[in-house]
Amino acid sequence: MIQKKYISTILFLTLITFGCGKQDSENTNRSGTISQTKTPIKLNPLNLGEAAPFAVLAYASISSNSNSIINGKVGLKPGTHDMINLDPSEVRGGAIDIMGSDDDTIPLNLLSIAKVDMVGAYTKAASLIPDSDKIGIFEGIINGKKLEPGVYKWNQGLSITEDFTLSGKSNDVWIFKIPGHLKISSGVHMILNGGASAKNVFWQVAGSAIIESNSEIGGTIIAQQFIDLKDHVILTGRAFAKNGYVNLSHTTINIP
Repeated sequence: MIQKKYISTILFLTLITFGCGKQDSENTNRSGTISQTKTPIKLNPLNLGEAAPFAVLAYASISSNSNSIINGKVGLKPGTHDMINLDPSEVRGGAIDIMGSDDDTIPLNLLSIAKVDMVGAYTKAASLIPDSDKIGIFEGIINGKKLEPGVYKWNQGLSITEDFTLSGKSNDVWIFKIPGHLKISSGVHMILNGGASAKNVFWQVAGSAIIESNSEIGGTIIAQQFIDLKDHVILTGRAFAKNGYVNLSHTTINIP
């Protein structure tokens, strides 16, 4: 009897000690329900690797219907140089910064590595779990809305018809996961507030991306299909078409 009573006492004290330690690592709300404390995770920009110096990367073709201004490298793979229809004067670095899969590059294999890194960034973005409060937010109607940093996802395409704002600090990151097409209407402006930077904005588009004339948008667009930037679009970012073409028309692209 004494031995059993002694064992029971030890078990009782052990349970009390365990329970006290558990309360230190968990939160109890007013209803008495215990919930795990969420550890904040810092969201980093997508790693573009050797694709970072490129303003335009595409799979099938690249064309400019009228004079564009491209402040960055231009690359096409597996398409060849003859499938790039733009004048060297439209590219900041001139002819040396326009590369097809049949061109020699300096350093060697630059274009091949850049294409691999671009696809890797797309795959990474596609694999990210969106923030629970940013899934289908505003039912896809972000016109006039202010968007905080984080990973967003919509269940279909995204159509933007009015100005919208990204509000955050200089090191904050926005990743937009769009399982359909991205379409931005004419004259739409993406406004950056509080130090938010276009270099930390990424659009992962499973379909195509069309930006209509006179719009000003920021971020690296990586589309599964094609990218069409209409007259006088200003993109502070990059236009990457994973399996399609990039078409420009008096477009300005500045790598942030």
